[in-house]
Amino acid sequence: RDVPEEYPTEAVYFGDAGILISGLLEEMTSRAGLQRKKWLGQAGAARDRQRSEPSHPLISALSRNLPGDAITVADVHTLGYRMQARFPINQPRSFLYSAVYVNLGYGLPPALGAKIAFPDRAVVAVCGDGGFSMTGTELATAAQLGLDVKIIVTNDGGYSSIRPGQQKLSGGKTLGADLKNPDFMMLAKAYG
Repeated sequence: RDVPEEYPTEAVYFGDAGILISGLLEEMTSRAGLQRKKWLGQAGAARDRQRSEPSHPLISALSRNLPGDAITVADVHTLGYRMQARFPINQPRSFLYSAVYVNLGYGLPPALGAKIAFPDRAVVAVCGDGGFSMTGTELATAAQLGLDVKIIVTNDGGYSSIRPGQQKLSGGKTLGADLKNPDFMMLAKAYG
């Protein structure tokens, strides 16, 4: 049977399925151990590089001024990536970040949910302008439910974590990485 081009065949095995699977599992376990060591070394080096960068002034200001039980939500943006590695966490479940799924626009909705769940705790959403533009209409929900959530929007006029990759791959060109933003303060006032 033909195998699609995007899945080239590297090996073909014929034989007893039980014996073949046992052998494959043994080989995979051996390779996985070597790959895990390699990956842990790379991850440790990346973590050390990230930690050696100076902290962003906003991260420092938030860590100094928020109460110890505050809940901080970081959207997926350049500052959010830095917060993932650099933001001090004082207690479990006090820093929310969409690390695995990288959902742009994540910041505000879980901040509102956190405020509903913990109405007596300070809640701060740190969003990029692109992510906030995707879910910023949730300000209506905050106003309707009277949720006191602080929202910080880093407004750099575009998708700052996407733009450099595009520029690198296309000789400095970008496509859809720049934004025409509203006046975010006026938008907040419009929702009360």
